[in-house]
Amino acid sequence: MFRTIIARGSRQVLLALALVLPTTALATGYETTNPVVSKFYGSKSCPDLAPGTTGFRISPVAVGVSHHHDGTLSVTLDHYKSGYDWLVDWTKNQPPQCSVHAVIVGGSSKGNLYSYDPPLNGDAGLHVPSYDNTCAKVEYVEFCYTCEVVTPGGCTLGYWKNHLASWPASYAPSDALSSIFATDWNDSLLTALKFPGGPGVDGGKRILFRQAVAALLNAAHAGVGFPLSETQVIDGVNAALATGNRATMIAYADLLDQANNTGCPLN
Repeated sequence: MFRTIIARGSRQVLLALALVLPTTALATGYETTNPVVSKFYGSKSCPDLAPGTTGFRISPVAVGVSHHHDGTLSVTLDHYKSGYDWLVDWTKNQPPQCSVHAVIVGGSSKGNLYSYDPPLNGDAGLHVPSYDNTCAKVEYVEFCYTCEVVTPGGCTLGYWKNHLASWPASYAPSDALSSIFATDWNDSLLTALKFPGGPGVDGGKRILFRQAVAALLNAAHAGVGFPLSETQVIDGVNAALATGNRATMIAYADLLDQANNTGCPLN
């Protein structure tokens, strides 16, 4: 069920948005640009592999898919056996302003088994076997990461209507709503920002879409510390649309409106 929650203040807005967002499964992934895999024994830590990084150590590592959060970095691990070896795949989920620079994988019997050296902003690990085919289960994984300091905030739909040059490269004013959201409306994103609202379900959709586009641009812009990711904005909007209920759509639009009015850090 899509819950209707109206809250005030940035912390309450973030909490309310989290509560109304649909739950989606997190999936593991593989690095397509092939990070360097260094195999070694020893006890090297994050500063040894990536100076100036924060270390997020996960131990023990459960077999199967597990989700972890240290208060800043959110990751998903998949620890499984393939053939003779135990493998670990990983995916960084949040936040977008944090970059993983190295990942140490190890077991207590031999210390560090191997490490990933992902490219800058790398989000996923390449699966590799335990060192020397030991068939040892991985007992710890340590993420070495840094985070760019981004001022929390959100820019209004009025800002995005009048500052086309500030739009993130991943979206263009001419992109159709139907290419992003679960709708057959082919109006452009810029047109949606100018929607007048109106009565009935269609009026509710227009009210939702104009705030949704602004929220999407906020989430996609590296210089805006928006409380939602692009995927969360899209999933939340689609969940509201799926209800076919005007009140639900407007309630979620109001939440996005509050997040879009938390202060624009852009010129």
